[in-house]
Amino acid sequence: MAAIQIAPARRGDAARLAAMSRRLVEAGLDPCWTESRIERHRQDPDSVVLTARLSGTVCGFAIMQYGDEAAHLNLLAVEKVQQRHGVGRALVQWLEETARGAGVFRVRLEVRGSNPGAQRFYAALGYEERGWVAGYYGAGEDALRYERDLSVRARRVENTRTPGREPPGRAARPAAPVRLTAVGFGLRARSGGGTRTSPARA
Repeated sequence: MAAIQIAPARRGDAARLAAMSRRLVEAGLDPCWTESRIERHRQDPDSVVLTARLSGTVCGFAIMQYGDEAAHLNLLAVEKVQQRHGVGRALVQWLEETARGAGVFRVRLEVRGSNPGAQRFYAALGYEERGWVAGYYGAGEDALRYERDLSVRARRVENTRTPGREPPGRAARPAAPVRLTAVGFGLRARSGGGTRTSPARA
């Protein structure tokens, strides 16, 4: 399999990413992730629009916005042919490492209540359900809220769990390996001593 390149979105990517969102994430909803909205996030210093490319073509992307107390994973989409090959996991883990480097240790997100596959995906990555929001997506579509603690303490707890005794829905399904290359970028770290640039790590 050709290497998947993980890198920030480029100028001109927003139209394709918006189309992917309509097909893969917002199907059946009134689309809100427009080309202009995605482009604003791409230019926002407190957001990252990250892409996964296969042979130069975008096959997945994610958008994360960083706050003082937590980061919010706004959007994650992977083309169906590339799903279950580690692309979505690689995007999320890259963004989590960037959050840690910036001094942000909680990541929050919402998932459609009608999407059990996505719910299992995030549970397998260590995200825990934090509540149910009725009508979050409109048109009678509810949302489940998830959160992950990225602190060293929380990671130690995760690492001490006995194999084979994970909570329901937590066990990860095996995925075919994906070869990755990465292009770094910086995000302003949030610390009491001012801002600094923290490189992302693959």
